[in-house]
Amino acid sequence: MVHRDEATSMLKYKVGDFVYLKRDSAKVVVDDIIVGGAKYEYYVKYRVLHKDNHTEEVKPELVY
Repeated sequence: MVHRDEATSMLKYKVGDFVYLKRDSAKVVVDDIIVGGAKYEYYVKYRVLHKDNHTEEVKPELVY
C-alpha cells in the first residue's frame, strides 16, 4: 500500500476528475487508479469511464 500511495500521489489527476483522451479528445471520468507489477517494477494506469458506460484502462501520459 505504501508504494501505491507514493505512485498515485505524484499523478496529476485523481479519481473523479474529468479528463480528455489524447487519441480522440473524448471527455471521460477517472473511475479508478490501477497499480500493478512485480517486485522490482510496476505500472500505473487510469481506469476511465466513457459516456456510454464502458470502461477502459489507459496510461497516464495518454490523458490531458
